[in-house]
Amino acid sequence: MTVTTGAERRLASRHWLLAAAPDRSTACQEWQSQGVALLRTGGIFAAARLSGRLVRAAAQADDHDGVDSYLREVLDGPVFHDRRGDRYYALVPSSTATAWPTCPDTDVLGRDTFVGIPDVTATEPTDTTACYWCVPVESAGTLCDPSLVAQVAAAGLRRLADEAQTPTAKPTP
Repeated sequence: MTVTTGAERRLASRHWLLAAAPDRSTACQEWQSQGVALLRTGGIFAAARLSGRLVRAAAQADDHDGVDSYLREVLDGPVFHDRRGDRYYALVPSSTATAWPTCPDTDVLGRDTFVGIPDVTATEPTDTTACYWCVPVESAGTLCDPSLVAQVAAAGLRRLADEAQTPTAKPTP
């Protein structure tokens, strides 16, 4: 029986992500100096981008631990959070870009779009990281099922619509 260590899986995942880099050495330098590297979507993966408010509504959580736990439970592939832009990115098959339903607060970045993707070792939010993997890349080539990502978006939209229709309590004098 062969055992693959976590370090070996991370290295394989890193090399897999680097296949989307226009220049591998530049991407490695970007990861080291900035924590994110610009990688091209539309080849080995696309990126489904969902707004933070939509994902928090779906997760029914406001803190990153609650949201991250929800995403790990419901999605079967890698997801990272860009905290500066408050967007979540689920890596999905490239074909998803042509079949994604029109959905508010979401889009799929497909062919020849560049996305700042964190290094595979950035798995926790810190004061110095803008992006981190809330659902880490477990192995090279693993992607989220687009139908599950669409279900997260739909759940968030339903909850946001419900919240908008729920009257807020008036303060008592």
